[in-house]
Amino acid sequence: MGLLLKKNLFVGSNFIFEEKYLVNEIESREEWAGLYLKGQKIGYSFSEIRKIEEGYRITENLFMNMKVMGLPQKIESKINSVTDREMTLKNFSFRIKSGVISFIAYGNIEDEKLKLMIVSGGKKQNRDLILKEKPILSNGLKYFILKKGLKVGSTFSRRIFDPLTLANRSITVEVVSEEQIKIKGEKKNCFKIKEVFNGIALYSWIDQQGETLKEESPMGIMLLKESKEEALSAGQGDKVDLVSETAVKVNSKIRLGGLSYLKLRLKNIKVDDFDLTSERQIQEGDVVEIKADLLSSKDTYLLPFNGKGMEKYLLPTLFIQSEDEEIISLAEDIIKDETDAKKAADKLFKWVYENIEKKPTLSIPSALEVIKTRQGDCNEHAVLFTALCRAVKIPARICAGIVYVNGGFYYHAWSEIYLGKWVTIDPTLKQFPADVTHVKFFEGEMEDQLGVLGLVGRLELEVLEQR
Repeated sequence: MGLLLKKNLFVGSNFIFEEKYLVNEIESREEWAGLYLKGQKIGYSFSEIRKIEEGYRITENLFMNMKVMGLPQKIESKINSVTDREMTLKNFSFRIKSGVISFIAYGNIEDEKLKLMIVSGGKKQNRDLILKEKPILSNGLKYFILKKGLKVGSTFSRRIFDPLTLANRSITVEVVSEEQIKIKGEKKNCFKIKEVFNGIALYSWIDQQGETLKEESPMGIMLLKESKEEALSAGQGDKVDLVSETAVKVNSKIRLGGLSYLKLRLKNIKVDDFDLTSERQIQEGDVVEIKADLLSSKDTYLLPFNGKGMEKYLLPTLFIQSEDEEIISLAEDIIKDETDAKKAADKLFKWVYENIEKKPTLSIPSALEVIKTRQGDCNEHAVLFTALCRAVKIPARICAGIVYVNGGFYYHAWSEIYLGKWVTIDPTLKQFPADVTHVKFFEGEMEDQLGVLGLVGRLELEVLEQR
């Protein structure tokens, strides 16, 4: 889903341009487009640019309605930004809403800082980001290109800030070619643009006036230019399921229950792009071996943890708000006077499993928001469990990868806690420790998990051994 919201990126750039495409001013206008998954319409997008006294005001709205894990799911996002005449960002607001869950972020450029305010779980958080250069919002990138011109073969790489994850990342942009495509039966001349971040490639086709004719993502979601009437016309994704469509192909069934070892071959990906070796997982070439976590009575300690080297796994973050009084109070109430780390973690694990409704959620996972709504999918379960563990000084982190359920592998998130060694815990599937079908590709929060999208539609598995 992050790829669909990829326009919410801040970019600083220097292209080499052809003078014949130079434009001094961008005229006010709006664009509409339909969103499609496997050929079925699932929503629409709307974008608008308006000239104002100090520069431009750019708006982008996105609405989707589809099935996720068999359930109807609506997602809405909206971003507004104000730029100067050169498309340099001055301020923005961003909101994403999925069911009862919402996330809001505001940003304002002041000197060399981007001053952020985040609203999640009904509470506000503030953060300052130091900027090396004033950014350009990517929904203004195509207008920036028009003002400077285009040249096939030109490329650039820059650090960007993404309000979807509130993190910096690198992005590479290339003007691939000048080509003709057919939209609604009509041939259009356009430029093909390639954007790559976290190993994920997204393609856009933009005409010489800066209108987006088409976008394609690895998830199989496509944006196509439409009139307002066409974009708003009926179309709901009730025939295809986002989760089913992104399932990982595997050559044979895996025995459920009691497995202590699993050996898989990873196909169609560059395994060197991932750090696949950890305490229970070993990679050799394109083969990964996973051994079950074995816990003994010695695998624990007295709370709070006071060892060295685990400091980062005890710290709060913007989405793991383990220093918040509400989260600390809840964690302490759950474990009561328990001082054994393993027993305390087990209490937190059971509470999350029993009290958070299992419901697909296409939003930004935040521990405070999960406490408020008491619902969510694997990301929400993992982020809350991790926050509760950190609140009582148990080192914890979030992992992302794939897991085997209902006869297939699906993309998933879970947690790991430190009990003298890292132990895999899945509060969504009620597994302590988690089984060997949890194949980890990433550690970290949403900014790190977005790399999972680079696997979608590519990764296939071959089961070599299970016992």
